[in-house]
Amino acid sequence: MTKITIDYIPLLLGFLFFWISSEDIRFPIVIYISIVIHEFGHYCYAVLNKYRVKEVIFSGIYAGVDIDKDDLKERPSAQLYFWGPMFNLMFACFLYIQIHFTFNKSAIEFLSLNMFMNIIIAIFNLFPALPLDGGKIWEIFCNKFKSLHEYGIFYSIQIISCMSIVYIDIFSGIFITVICILSNKAKSL
Repeated sequence: MTKITIDYIPLLLGFLFFWISSEDIRFPIVIYISIVIHEFGHYCYAVLNKYRVKEVIFSGIYAGVDIDKDDLKERPSAQLYFWGPMFNLMFACFLYIQIHFTFNKSAIEFLSLNMFMNIIIAIFNLFPALPLDGGKIWEIFCNKFKSLHEYGIFYSIQIISCMSIVYIDIFSGIFITVICILSNKAKSL
C-alpha cells in the first residue's frame, strides 16, 4: 500500500503565495492541478512496471513519488522520469480539445491557463539539470556512455541547462504575468 503524505502548512503557504502574487485564485489551483497530474504520471509508470512505490508526497511547491532506491539501482528507467512531463502534455492536449467545446468565457480562461501551465511544467521538467526529470534522464543516458562522464560533458550540459533555466524562468514569469493581466482585462470587459 502506497503512503500519501500531504504537508498542509507548506501546501497552504504555497497556495497563499501564488494567490497573493497573481491576485487570482485560479492561478494556485492550476499550479496544483498541474503538479498532481505530473506526479500521477510518474506514479502510473512505477505501478505499471512493478516498482515499489513507498510514498507520494505533496508539500508546498514540491511533490514527488518516492520509489524504492534498490528498484531504481537495479532497473534505472528514463521512461519513469519521462512519464510525468508526458502526462502534463497529454492533459494539455485534452484541455485544448475541451476549450473548443466550451462556450463559457470564464471556463475557457481557466482551461487555457491550465493548458499553458501544464505545457510550462512539462517543458521546464525536461531540462537536463538535476533534480529535474530531464537531469535524471540525462544522467541515465550518460551512465550508458561512460566516456561522457570522463570528458565532463555531463556537467557541462548541466551548467548550460541551469543557465537556460534561469532565462526560461524569467520568460515563464513574464508569460504568466501577461496571462494574469489579460485575464484581469477580460474580467473588466
